[in-house]
Amino acid sequence: MSAKKDKTELLTNATETVMQDGWTQVTHKSRPKDSRTSTTQTREPPQIKDLTLAQIQRDYRGIRKQFEQSACWSKLRSLINLRRPERGWEIDTAVCLACSSVCFDWQRRWRSLWQLVVFTCIVDFLKVESPNMDIFAQEPRYQPLDHALLDSLGIRTLQDPEAERHITPKAFVFVAFLEWHRELDIVVDGKDSALYIGTGMDPVIEACGRILR
Repeated sequence: MSAKKDKTELLTNATETVMQDGWTQVTHKSRPKDSRTSTTQTREPPQIKDLTLAQIQRDYRGIRKQFEQSACWSKLRSLINLRRPERGWEIDTAVCLACSSVCFDWQRRWRSLWQLVVFTCIVDFLKVESPNMDIFAQEPRYQPLDHALLDSLGIRTLQDPEAERHITPKAFVFVAFLEWHRELDIVVDGKDSALYIGTGMDPVIEACGRILR
């Protein structure tokens, strides 16, 4: 096992709280390194019965309308503009990672839909200056309905680790809820991009501080 992988074993326990507006608040509590005594298989969450593509598309449109009218979207556009290069955005690829499936239980479904809405809103915003953009999404839990939804939105699904080769200096990368130790792999491996929206590096900084003690 490489030194990098040894260090990233300092994982965090994530606690999720679903808010009334559909967003999920994620808090982390550190876990000591020697707690990794065994590996357990994570059970797949239950899928929603009788779910249809038409229903998912209807919910997607409803959430997108709500988000586009929100102060959050207005603030996010302002933040993106602050990072805009002088020559404007020259992005040829957009990659969404780890947004889960819209087919699982209702808590995960709404979170997944919100992430997808935010990603596609940002993509459409960037397309004003970068109209010829290839759009990808990678998530190991995608179900047939996920593929159908993404295809209807013009998003091509990838199998792990295909997304890695699409993360280039001309890419927009969206990893809003990827576990930080997985996100760290992208950062440490030098996967630079034109625009990167992730979970934040606070847990990484905390872990590095423990390593260096």
